[in-house]
Amino acid sequence: MKKSGKKLCALALAAAMLGLTACGSSSGTKDTTTAAAGGAAATEETTAAAAVAEGESVSQDTDIIGAVNVDFTTLDPLDTSDTLSGGVQRLIMDGLFGFDDEMKIIPMLAAEYTANDSATEFTIKLREGITFSDGTPWNAEAAKANFDRWADKSLGLKRTTLLCNILDTTTVQDDYTIVVKLSSPFGAFIETLAHPACVIMSPRVIEQGSQACAQAPIGTGQYTFKEWDSRRPPYG
Repeated sequence: MKKSGKKLCALALAAAMLGLTACGSSSGTKDTTTAAAGGAAATEETTAAAAVAEGESVSQDTDIIGAVNVDFTTLDPLDTSDTLSGGVQRLIMDGLFGFDDEMKIIPMLAAEYTANDSATEFTIKLREGITFSDGTPWNAEAAKANFDRWADKSLGLKRTTLLCNILDTTTVQDDYTIVVKLSSPFGAFIETLAHPACVIMSPRVIEQGSQACAQAPIGTGQYTFKEWDSRRPPYG
């Protein structure tokens, strides 16, 4: 009887071992299948990436969703006093001028400028061949719409006083040239135009009023040539 009992124990142990081996084989098969599926997905991503030519952008066909743990106060640069909202706006809109990493003025939507000796009149030439994201052309009329908004004291926005007290008139000289006259000499005028509050918005949005500017601004937002992109100031 003792020998029979030992045999039964041995048989039970062997059966248990076989069961564990079978489970291990099943698990291994599952892992292999999962790994194969992952490899296939990676191959699909690589193939999709390869379909986009080097240097090309797919941003026009893709929505990008970002999440942060705080709320933006507004998307209107002229009504912004917090860094977070300003940082988002600079991803949408560009300025006439900017600063490089040594805080030197560089042209962005502007191509160049000249000023009179008393720093009361500035002639600004604009870059050509650029459009806003809504299809509106970037030209002297679009620039004037922004200057007129910056000069509008009645808006009463947080950054209105940045320029409204010195802007006198903005005149369209030709399709890509504006002349800005100031009410008093201001040698730091071009540096002020590089301020984050002075990024450029589509005139179509400006026409819709302050609520549209705060909720759905439209800018140029995309650089279309490498020379300009290489001179783009860092954000942050």
